[in-house]
Amino acid sequence: MANVLPAETNIVVFDTVEPAALVLQKLAEQGVHALSTGPNRIRFVLHLDVHADQVEHVVKVLRVFEV
Repeated sequence: MANVLPAETNIVVFDTVEPAALVLQKLAEQGVHALSTGPNRIRFVLHLDVHADQVEHVVKVLRVFEV
């Protein structure tokens, strides 16, 4: 797992080992939606309608497989 520096933003961008398209497919199967911004880069954007329990779901999904 990479170190994440604190920042005041609603955007999370990370690089993947597997192709982003494959990771996005795995995420979508778990009800998590994100966008690819490159062959191995994924971007999440949160907004005020995203609740803490939804963020926890994403964290749990990401912990199941290494991205």
